[in-house]
Amino acid sequence: MEDFGGIPSALPDLPLDLLGLITSRVGHRDLCILSATCRKLRSACSSDKLWLPQCQRLAEGESIDLNAWRSGMESHRALYRFLVGVRPLLGIWVHQNPELGNLVYVTWGFLSIIGCRIIPQELGPRGMKRGLLWAPVFEVIGAPDGSLAFFLHGRDKEDWCYPGRVEPAREGCNVLMLEVESFLEAEGGRRSPSGSPDSTLAGVAVESTCSSDDDCSGRRFSARRPSEEDEGICFGRLSFGDRRRLLEMVVAEIRIKMPALAQGPLISRPSLASKKELRAMTERHALLLWMYVHGDPRSTETGRGGGEAKTPSSCHCHHHRIVDSECLSGKLGSSYASEDRPAAATANAATSTIAATTPASKRSGFAGFLKAKIRQIVLRSKLAAQEGKRKNRTEVASPGAAPSRRLTLREYLRQGAGVGLRLEAASLKLTLYRAWPIICENRFALYKLPEQKAVEGRELAGLWGGTFGWPPGRPDGESKPGKPLFFLLLSYDDEGDRERDGGGGGRLLIATKILEGTHYVLHPNGSAMFTARVEEPSPERFPWESYRDGSVVETMECYQGEGISNGYGFRYPSSKPGALFVHRSGMLAFVWSESRAVLTLEKLDVEEMLRNGERVGALTPIANFAYHTKANSNVFAGCASH
Repeated sequence: MEDFGGIPSALPDLPLDLLGLITSRVGHRDLCILSATCRKLRSACSSDKLWLPQCQRLAEGESIDLNAWRSGMESHRALYRFLVGVRPLLGIWVHQNPELGNLVYVTWGFLSIIGCRIIPQELGPRGMKRGLLWAPVFEVIGAPDGSLAFFLHGRDKEDWCYPGRVEPAREGCNVLMLEVESFLEAEGGRRSPSGSPDSTLAGVAVESTCSSDDDCSGRRFSARRPSEEDEGICFGRLSFGDRRRLLEMVVAEIRIKMPALAQGPLISRPSLASKKELRAMTERHALLLWMYVHGDPRSTETGRGGGEAKTPSSCHCHHHRIVDSECLSGKLGSSYASEDRPAAATANAATSTIAATTPASKRSGFAGFLKAKIRQIVLRSKLAAQEGKRKNRTEVASPGAAPSRRLTLREYLRQGAGVGLRLEAASLKLTLYRAWPIICENRFALYKLPEQKAVEGRELAGLWGGTFGWPPGRPDGESKPGKPLFFLLLSYDDEGDRERDGGGGGRLLIATKILEGTHYVLHPNGSAMFTARVEEPSPERFPWESYRDGSVVETMECYQGEGISNGYGFRYPSSKPGALFVHRSGMLAFVWSESRAVLTLEKLDVEEMLRNGERVGALTPIANFAYHTKANSNVFAGCASH
């Protein structure tokens, strides 16, 4: 290296232990820049001693056993690549439908992250210490080189998995979209839409997955790189019905039956209880990687038996099964027609229909001509308004948005030689109302809730769970029914909209309902169960003096607020005065002043409750990702109580 100010730099000659101590205080980007300065540092920066502190910093406070996870990776650098690529996906993801609750909690698995749908349920006899009913939604696993593999979970009489592609997520991503992406043919002579067969090829070529009677078993595909020309060929330009149809057709072709080994434990523990459990999760991880590259393990003898020696040394993100576009186009049949045609074409067709069905006597003369023209103008304006509303619901608000004209399913399939499943983590500008995003119901997507951290001055922020009634929890006796479990996300609103929230002003604590454990929903998802003005202490006393075990209730703080009540209907509830009590035990209780109804809350450790919980069957794959049908009853499980 060069001399700086006459002092020779000895950084490349430092021992790895000392160099690791120095670089532990910088970020991974600085470490990558350092590795590009000279050959010695490039070799040193690939050492585990330099990347281990980076992994430890990223895994601080997380339920990750780095020693166990390192055994499934080529290096700590590869492990860090995996961790930094999936960490932004952790947290709470929701969809508006059904109103009862559509909550997906993303947590750590073993060398993976798992999207777990929390089933609306009642509180068990052990209260919050009992586990949760949950179903797997999706899984992103790490390959030995740190690249990512995506599996969608679903059930159709049996458990299936559906491999797809996913890119490393960026910080700030707030929408997870399930899409079908187009692929180009790497071999076979087909040119890309832009006319340059080489300019848009990316990744590693992969085999297609067509049925044996289709003449396309030897074709190989490669992923399409994003380009300005491709922006007009995006999945979002299909109508909602065509998007659903295409997703269902693709998952029907790429599905893989889950072997017994792959149905083992999904969620990791901070310290694995036994070597047997660690070995089981390691074998499951290896089997999933083999399935991602090669498909159904039952199809070949080499895929059976777990995969201790079957694990690929590298599993690039393009190593998954692709469906040939011509095969799908042929399955559409000659009777296929897109559900949503462009507004102009629809208006022309409707105008022609009006003209054709209008009697000749009425079409003749100036009065008949004027009347027909007015009807045409009114019809065109109505159709244009409908198309505008539909476009606002379905188009993704992003820079360089695609043209507004919709694509038919055949047009979309003609853009590439193959199609495959993709999980897209996007960062969109969302409108929030009391910490709840305004959700587009015509998009196969999950929306991330902004979860505030509990820090000084915001001690009550975070995820809470509770039930109605006092004493809290389930009544004594197994024969008595349990109480519905509510999940509330508490967040602070510093703006303090005085006119909207009763004129008190100041900072608000808002409790947003994200899950309701009743059999039939009482309050809309995303509604504020209560708000409390945390800058207005109240001298009001708690109505009860003791808990179930006889211990005395000690109240630390009390704040005035308003709680939800029946008002203008289901969509527009009203509110009535109440008070929020903060107990010394850590419990919260909101009491409605008039009715004396009480909602008691405890801080949740969702990861621990999932580990101790019970896994139930999932829905069919597309509905399992984002349930679009409005429903006020529990559609996620046949039994909603423990």
